[in-house]
Amino acid sequence: MKKFVFAVLFALLNVFPMFSQTIIRKVERGEEAWRYLIKARKNMENGEYASAIENAEFAKASAKQNADWELYVLQNTQKRTRVRRAGDNILDVLEVLKELELNDAVSVVERNIEERGIDYFDGKFSKMMDSEEYFSHCPEADRIIAMVYRLEGEYDLALKYMNLAYEYADNLIIPAQKYEILYSLADIAYDLGDEDSYEKYLLSVLKDNPYYTDKNFMEAFTSFAGNDSEDGVEKFFLLYRNNGYESIKALSKLSQFYLKKGQQEKALQCSALGSIAIITKIEETLKERIIGYSYTTLEDLLIKSARFEDIVGWGSENCIWETLYNFADVTASCGKINFSSRLFKVLAGCLGDNYWRKMAAGRVYLEVPSETDKVFQ
Repeated sequence: MKKFVFAVLFALLNVFPMFSQTIIRKVERGEEAWRYLIKARKNMENGEYASAIENAEFAKASAKQNADWELYVLQNTQKRTRVRRAGDNILDVLEVLKELELNDAVSVVERNIEERGIDYFDGKFSKMMDSEEYFSHCPEADRIIAMVYRLEGEYDLALKYMNLAYEYADNLIIPAQKYEILYSLADIAYDLGDEDSYEKYLLSVLKDNPYYTDKNFMEAFTSFAGNDSEDGVEKFFLLYRNNGYESIKALSKLSQFYLKKGQQEKALQCSALGSIAIITKIEETLKERIIGYSYTTLEDLLIKSARFEDIVGWGSENCIWETLYNFADVTASCGKINFSSRLFKVLAGCLGDNYWRKMAAGRVYLEVPSETDKVFQ
C-alpha cells in the first residue's frame, strides 16, 4: 500500500507544473479535461492505477484552469461602460457583448446557457460569474480517483473523493452518473460496515422516484401487494407501473437490507416497487421490438423477454432476476404464502436466467413441467 501511495505522489509531481500558471490562459487544444478523463478510465481498466490518478488530477487541473479563464473573461466585460449599463439580465448583457464583438465572452455565456439553461442562473449575469467556482470542479475525475482508492483498499480516501464527486454532481457531463456515484458511496459504506450511511445513500437514489416519495401511493401499493392470493400476482403486475429505472438497484439492495433488519413492511415496499420498475422496463423494451406487443401476463412477458440475449444479459448484470426472486422471498417472509408460491412458480417456469430460475424452482414443487418450461429445454 505504501508503494502505491508513493507512486501516486510521484506521478502528481508532473501535474502541478503543467497547470500552475501565474497568467490565466485558455486551455489549449489537447489539454481539455475530457481528454484526460478518457485516459484515466483506460488506465483504470488496464490496472494502471497510479497513471489513472495522475490523469484524473490532470483533468481536475484542466477544469479549474478553464473555469478560471472563463471567470476572467466575464469579469473583464465589466470594465466596459455599456456592459455595466446593460444591467444584470443575461440576455441583455449578451446582446451588448455581441454588439461590442467581445467574442470570448459571448462564447462563454452562450455555452453556459446551452449547457445549463438561463433558469440555472436565475437569469442573472452576476450569478453566472459566481458559478464559475463551482464549475471549476471535475466530479468525474474525483469518482475515478475514489474508485482506484477503493480497489487499493483505501476506503477512507475513497469515501472522501466520492463525496466530492457527489457534492459537485451538477457538473457531470452525463447527469445520470449521479446515481452511479450514490451507488458507489453505498458500496464504500458497506465496505466500512457503516449501515446508517449505506441506507442513507441508497435512499438518496430514491429521492427522485416520485412513486416512492408519494406516501399515499405507497400505502395503497403495499396494501395491494400484501394481498395473499394466487390471482393477486397477475392483478398486481397488470395494475402498477414504475418508470424510475435508475432506482431498481437501490430498491433491491434496500429490500434485502430491511429484510435482514426484520423491517418486513419496508422490505415489501422496496421489493414490490423494484419489481414493478423491472416489469415496466421489460414491457417498454418488448414494445419496441415486437410489433403489436402489449402486456397480458407476467408469464408471457418473461417468456418473450427470454428470447433476447441482451435483455437476459442486462437482467443478470443488474440484479434484475434476483430482485424478482427477492420479491417472492419477501412476500413469503411476510406470510403471503399463496402470493409467493404463485410468483415462485411463474419465475421457475419462465426466467431466462438459469441460476435464478433454479433458485425459484427450489422454492416450489412443480408436479409436471408446464408449457413454459419447454421454452428452455
